[in-house]
Amino acid sequence: MIIPMKKVSLVVQKKDAENTLMRLRDIGVVHVIHENPPEGTGVAEVKEEVRALQEAIHFLEGQGASHATQGSGRIEMIERITDCVHQIRQLKDDMAKQHSLISQWEPWGDFNPKDVESFAHKDLHAGLFKISVKQLKNLPDDVVCNKIFVKDQVAHCFVLCKEKKALGFQEVHLPQISLSQMKEAQSADANKIQNIKNELKRYHSCFNSFKHILEEKFSDLRLKEALAGMGAAEELSYLVGFCPSSACVEVKNVSRKEKWGLVIEDPSDDDKVPTLLKNPKWVDMIKPVFSMMNVLPGYKEFDISVFFLVFLSIFFGILIGDAGYGVIFFLGTLFAHIKLNQKMKDKAPLFLMYVLSTCAIVWGLLTGTIFGQAWIKGIFNPLLPWLNNAQNMQMLCFLIGAIHLSIAHIWKTILKIPSLCALSEIGWISILWGMFFVAKMLILGDPLPQAGKLMLLAGSTLVVFFSQPKKNIFKTVGLGLGELLMSIVNMFTDIVSYIRLFAVGLATVAVADAFNQMAFGIGFNSFLAGLATAMILVLGHLLNIALGAMAILVHGIRLNVLEFSSHLNMEWAGMAYNPFRKAERENN
Repeated sequence: MIIPMKKVSLVVQKKDAENTLMRLRDIGVVHVIHENPPEGTGVAEVKEEVRALQEAIHFLEGQGASHATQGSGRIEMIERITDCVHQIRQLKDDMAKQHSLISQWEPWGDFNPKDVESFAHKDLHAGLFKISVKQLKNLPDDVVCNKIFVKDQVAHCFVLCKEKKALGFQEVHLPQISLSQMKEAQSADANKIQNIKNELKRYHSCFNSFKHILEEKFSDLRLKEALAGMGAAEELSYLVGFCPSSACVEVKNVSRKEKWGLVIEDPSDDDKVPTLLKNPKWVDMIKPVFSMMNVLPGYKEFDISVFFLVFLSIFFGILIGDAGYGVIFFLGTLFAHIKLNQKMKDKAPLFLMYVLSTCAIVWGLLTGTIFGQAWIKGIFNPLLPWLNNAQNMQMLCFLIGAIHLSIAHIWKTILKIPSLCALSEIGWISILWGMFFVAKMLILGDPLPQAGKLMLLAGSTLVVFFSQPKKNIFKTVGLGLGELLMSIVNMFTDIVSYIRLFAVGLATVAVADAFNQMAFGIGFNSFLAGLATAMILVLGHLLNIALGAMAILVHGIRLNVLEFSSHLNMEWAGMAYNPFRKAERENN
């Protein structure tokens, strides 16, 4: 659910602004909205310190520990690590430029540019030129041309003549150093980088300490930004923020003690209120998906976490559709759980994958699909053969779509009660199920039942008369008819869009069977044949698993984020609740 918020407005004297923010940070429940851009000298300095620490931590992470460095303070160590980081970055930039030069001059061979320039002292002009192969025969008699290499019908040549004159060809500017010197410089820079990395290993024992310092600096940065972002009026400073309704009592108590000017009120329609989702742990498994997509429902929108989790699990099972693949996902998740158990603070992604992979296993057993279907016929019978009929599966997809979208309109109906507009949502539910029968008629060839016709007629009537009820009946009908015409076609296309579950699931099985047939066609008659068969099976199924995972992102998540959410009129315009508080230290 989306936690209700209150708007908090706080006024203090300017001289008390920083202490007030520090006290507010201790409470740690108010999401601060900046009245002014959070910038300034103090903010810039702390940002630079944070950036330096992040660079130091990034380079220390993964480095093997050597021995602890003695005799230097934390600040000196951070400065030295930052300096090392900058040196490495500069050396890598130099190496990249040097590598480009080496690639450019390697075809010319190794020569000293000063030797070419020395011809000028002998009253001769020497240089490197690019000359078309066809033009080589038409060079003047007093020009000596040595062709070094040809690329794309262009000869790259060393040209020598008695006097400098316009030859009409493209001259190549000489490098500053020879090719061998470039390679020596490249090797020297690589050695310098390795030496600096070896030095960085000495600081590895301070890695956790640096992380804690970074957390402190983050807290300081947020304090500086909040201070710079406060509004001001003469000798007063003020801020506006939002906090959960349940936390307002604590803010009030501290306000009385500190003698702050405080107003707590309900947010207005114009306020950009942050969103805080709070659900049972089993529902919170879906949060990583929201984070991955970088979406969050707005404060006045809907928390669809439960339905997102339930239907994504169903979609995953159908789209992957293979018990063998489900077992691979499950074992991969189990391996990650064992390896990362101590490092992962939030294990929700692991538990989500356990649920999704289990759904794929169950669906694969129901359809008799284990690493493909064709090869297993007669060995393992599907638990529910009805699912292997194409028409049945398409009908099931339409049914899932109708149920999924009906939930959205039932939800809106409940919220609109006791308004007469709730009847229009009932009308849309009726139209949805009418479109379910229309989809069966047009795609599966089933006759349109009388019940389907009645649903469409009754639903259209309710939408026309109760979408926007007005005192003027003609205005009511006009507005309702306009809404019906704009949305009724979308109802049909949204129902039909769920057929993608059948199509992609069928494709997954077909690709698996194709690789199986290809592999078993080669057989295991010899070592090479067995090796080729094994490679086709392993690589083929791994490719199919990867395609299946992409299908979840493209189709499974889309049906929740677009089709379902659009029927709730969701824009996913949420801003995450991020209370002003000290950074939490990680357990080490």
